[in-house]
Amino acid sequence: MSGDQPFPQPFGPYSLERFVASGGMAEVFLARRTDGALPADLRLCVKRILAEVQKQPEYVTMFKDEAALSMRLLHPNIVRVFDFGDVGGRLYMAMEYVDGMDLGTLQRKLRAKSEALSVPHALQAGIDICAGLAHAHTLVDEQRRPLKLIHRDVSPQNIMISSRGEVKLTDFGIAKAVGRETHTATGMIKGKVQYMAPEQALGQHIDQRIDQFAAGIVIWEMVTGARLFADKSELLVFEKIIRQPTPKASSVRAEVPAIVDQVLARALAKSPDERYPDMRAFGAALAQALAQCTNQAFGGASGRRVDLAAMVAYVMGQGPSPSLVAPPPEATTSRSTVNLSATPSPRPATGPMRLPTGSMTPLPAPTATARSSSGLAVSAPVGEGAPWGTPGTGLGAAGVEPMRPRSNPASQMMAAPQQRGTPVLALGGALVLGLVLGFVLATLTARTDVAAQAGCGAINVEAMVTANDELQSAQDALNAGDFARAESLALRSNGRSASPRGHYLLGQLAVRVGDTGRALEHFRCVTVLAPDGDDAKRLRAALGGR
Repeated sequence: MSGDQPFPQPFGPYSLERFVASGGMAEVFLARRTDGALPADLRLCVKRILAEVQKQPEYVTMFKDEAALSMRLLHPNIVRVFDFGDVGGRLYMAMEYVDGMDLGTLQRKLRAKSEALSVPHALQAGIDICAGLAHAHTLVDEQRRPLKLIHRDVSPQNIMISSRGEVKLTDFGIAKAVGRETHTATGMIKGKVQYMAPEQALGQHIDQRIDQFAAGIVIWEMVTGARLFADKSELLVFEKIIRQPTPKASSVRAEVPAIVDQVLARALAKSPDERYPDMRAFGAALAQALAQCTNQAFGGASGRRVDLAAMVAYVMGQGPSPSLVAPPPEATTSRSTVNLSATPSPRPATGPMRLPTGSMTPLPAPTATARSSSGLAVSAPVGEGAPWGTPGTGLGAAGVEPMRPRSNPASQMMAAPQQRGTPVLALGGALVLGLVLGFVLATLTARTDVAAQAGCGAINVEAMVTANDELQSAQDALNAGDFARAESLALRSNGRSASPRGHYLLGQLAVRVGDTGRALEHFRCVTVLAPDGDDAKRLRAALGGR
């Protein structure tokens, strides 16, 4: 039975009425339940695992985990899962049907009109996203023990907005919870790179605050109508997330109030410790920002909501621009990207924004000015604890540049001829030598912990000489085209002691065979071990066009 057969199609207790979509893991159908267990007029979505995917145990485990977790999540801002089972050897789950579109589609349709969500609409949707995530993050098991659920894939494609204006999270397929981590390898990147927190992209320890960072990106993009961490390759996106200060939303859209900049700056802090303590606090801050933007109690428990339904109807061509909003001015061209150097004309804050024309300009490079880890002056917590939203260079033919011995400042100092001088000078030289050696040892010790936490291997100072000899042989083998021997030697060297050069060589090998994903993993480790070294720069160049 497949999506190309005539409809309706029987499938266990369901009648599949229409094919909706298919992804890498499952296919989705519009359906109704026919055995009387649910109302006959209740429209559902049946998500059925693909036949070829069901042969792979890892994906079966992921599908079962998603179903088991999703059936526990009962909240207006999360797509509900009613049923999970097996029909003819095919796993499925029956879910709530959301009559509307995902946030990514809504934003694309607005960009096609050279428009973006109004600031109040974006904040209201953000409040609802926070409400759904807050519920998921506080989920407990039968013994009332926290499951510590992390969505790990908060992105516009996984946020639905119904025709009634309801905002609902979906797709907990790669969610992480206590006791359900068998399909997550150490150091493995899970989720969409453009919506990852820095610690997630680096393969470090993660907690629920990565969902807050991802939600912050989504809300920043709704507020501005622009992409925050977009670039021509995942590698460049990866570097932006880790190193580049986050621009203020008001630098893209001048009418964004300062309080919105402050709230988003905290959620998008590079360090998890500088973010809000949880999604409830983030939602409260957004609700306070919305109230200040509109001078009304929008988003609060006793206040009314911004009318997202009218916005969805407008985007779908089923209604006028939301009420009380002046028609947006005409754009000079049909292009819908945002020009950061342009200053938008002032306009009412509650309607769709007509985007200025032009192309996205490069974001400013980091300066020496003191900044927080987010790159902005982050204010004190806004609205924590307040009532909040109601639920609702590249490789050429000649190969890799040959490895050359690295100079060691300490060894050079020890090998230098003795200078005649006073005892004071001799004592000073010994002191400098001691400081250099101490710094090198401290750096290696610190890097050992970082490397191990990031899943890049352990640094063993005693084994470095042997490991370096193996790396030189691996480089020679790579230059000679003996990829199998090069890989074997590089892996053996990394087994003795992790090093940027070892991961660099393995990354170059991955580039040669076209395995960009594996090359990106090794680049991540090179960045962890030596963020500003030549190996990181060369591997970045090799990956730059991919």
